[in-house]
Amino acid sequence: MSTEKNKETTKSNATSPTAEKFKPHKVYITAPALNVRKGPGTDTEIVKTLINDGDVHNIVEESEGPGASVWCKLESGIGWISGDHVKKK
Repeated sequence: MSTEKNKETTKSNATSPTAEKFKPHKVYITAPALNVRKGPGTDTEIVKTLINDGDVHNIVEESEGPGASVWCKLESGIGWISGDHVKKK
């Protein structure tokens, strides 16, 4: 019985969007300004605000969290930005 449950869990995890293999990528900001947060969510501290100056930002991790459909971790390590206000390059 335990084996059946493990198979079921593996199957459901394999089809979830978060189970897909993440690949680092580059993005640019689509909003006039974007808050960088300490963690993935609007419930975490703002550490900086990025101005939309056309710069490209490297994303090294994605996560779920409140306030956005996906949160993107900046390669610089400064924090996380909402994936709802960026576009892949």
